[in-house]
Formats: sequence, C-alpha cells, structure tokens
Amino acid sequence: PYDLKPEEYYVAKAEQRPDIKAAKYAWDLSKKNITVVESDFLPTVNLDTNYYTQRTAFNKGVDWDVMLSVKVPIFEGTEVLGNSKEARLKAHERELDYRRTKRHAPYDIRESYVSLSTAISVTKELKNALNAARENLKLQKSDYEVSLVSNLEVLTAIQLLRDAERNYLHALYEAKRLYWQLRVAVGDNVKESLNDII
Repeated sequence: PYDLKPEEYYVAKAEQRPDIKAAKYAWDLSKKNITVVESDFLPTVNLDTNYYTQRTAFNKGVDWDVMLSVKVPIFEGTEVLGNSKEARLKAHERELDYRRTKRHAPYDIRESYVSLSTAISVTKELKNALNAARENLKLQKSDYEVSLVSNLEVLTAIQLLRDAERNYLHALYEAKRLYWQLRVAVGDNVKESLNDII
C-alpha cells in the first residue's frame, strides 16, 4: 500500500479551506461597511426634475423645472460617529476571527494527519495479525486432521481469527473516517483515494 503524502503537502493547502475564505470575505465586507457608514458624514445632494406637457396660469410656457436640494448632516454627527466606531470595531473583530481561523487551520490539519497516519499503521499491523490468524487456523486444522491437537485448540484458533477480523475491520473503517476528517480539515482538495493508501 501507498503511504500518505508528507504532512507539509496537506498543511500547505490550509489557505484553500472554506472557513478561511469565509472569514476573509467577512472581514473584507466589514471593512467596506465602514465606508458605507462613514458616508453619512457627507452632505446629500438631490436633483429633481419635472417635465410638463401642459401648464396653466403664470407657469404657462415653462415645460420643465429643476429643484436642487442639499442636506448637510450638522446635527446627526454624533450618531454617525457612534455608528462609525461600531463598524470599525466589528471590522476589527472580523479581522481577529480571520487571523484565529487562519492560525488554527494548520493545527487541525496536523492533528488529523497524525491521527490518520497512526490509524493506517494500526490497520497495517492488524492486517498482518489477521493473516497470521488465518495461517494459524490453517495449521491447526492440518494438525487436527492428524490428531496432533484437540478440537478445542482449533476452536480457539477460529475464535482468534474472528477477533482478528473484527479488530481489522474496526481499524479499517476508523482509518477511513479519519481520512475523510483529514480531507475536511484540508478543505477537500486531496486528490488521492483511500484505496491508494490502505
């Protein structure tokens, strides 16, 4: 069976994890929200126009009019300042979340990698134990046919084989579970299949 790729291969893919990308996106979005909130400091200018097909009285002969309005937020400055500080604090919080997520990702990957490599080693050893139990049963049966051992020893060999099979299957599926846990920790960018490893 093939071995896992080196640990650095998986750790290098930490930047591609969806949770890191989402945290980075949330941080970028909160930084842009600061600009939106601080735009309330600026005056608002509106230009309204109307076109008339027919007018009467003193406006007769004028087909359109324009109204320019400028709103200066003189008395709303403290509220906007409070909203601005709140937006900056939220952006800082999102930045800290992003940095924490980015910092913890390699540790998650390393932990999953070590668990999987240990499980693969255990699975390989249990496969060897299973093969030894099969060979033991085969030898016990041949010895029983020539009356060198009792049927109790053959039954014990059968029990040992069943225990070895059960332990091997348990370790195999635990290794598969840990393999998928590693793929999730990496961000599901791993190309090899588990059959190439075990």
